[in-house]
Amino acid sequence: MTANRSSLLALASVVMLALAAGDQSAIAQAHGGGNGSSVKLPASFPADVHMPLSTYTIISWNLNESARLHSDESVSTLISEYNTSMTTAGWQGTVASQGDPSAASGSYQKGDRFLRVALSTDPRNHGSRIELDISDHMGPGADFSVDGGLAGDVHRPADASPVDYSTQMMTIMLRAAMPMADLQAEYDRTMMAAGWQKTMQQIMPIFTSIAYTKPVDQRSVNLTIKPSREGHGLTGLSLLISTTHRVPMAGMPGGQ
Repeated sequence: MTANRSSLLALASVVMLALAAGDQSAIAQAHGGGNGSSVKLPASFPADVHMPLSTYTIISWNLNESARLHSDESVSTLISEYNTSMTTAGWQGTVASQGDPSAASGSYQKGDRFLRVALSTDPRNHGSRIELDISDHMGPGADFSVDGGLAGDVHRPADASPVDYSTQMMTIMLRAAMPMADLQAEYDRTMMAAGWQKTMQQIMPIFTSIAYTKPVDQRSVNLTIKPSREGHGLTGLSLLISTTHRVPMAGMPGGQ
């Protein structure tokens, strides 16, 4: 009994230290669980979003980000900038005007990442408005080499203003080796311990949907739990993590 109690205390100590540090891998290892697939979480996965303590398999993930910036440069100058710098950074694609000198658009691809660029004359602030939308994914068979969404290899003009707004949406699909009810209880306990607020719960015959928010940094997590098609006591889990930031710009109160 003493040996078992010591083991449980040691396990609890490891888990608490891991929770305090936001270390998902240490938590999983302490429970003998962890990711059982070759698909790894993106490097930008937030440390305060829980992953199952039991053994789980990541099926795939998708990352979508968007941002809006302002530059004093003209649309024609920005077209040249983007086509030069993005090609230099290893992207394939082009931005071009469609016969209208006040607007241009185009797309680039690099590995499994796709970037859409839209340029337009900004009549309220002079110069140009830049809209960037990027998508990134990883799953079985993906040729993935760079993780980072709007990372350092996506061009931003030297005079670009702070981002007017930026959003990030990350979707993680996985299977966990534990019953639905246990997984739901685990998420309620660990997410609220990490400072999340539970704002919605919908229990249906074939799935449960839960929403958590952190208003202080405008983040939300939507969780869907349902039986896995593979059966064998496995539970399917979908995590949709979204973040929105708005920065007011000169002449644009509230960033609108």
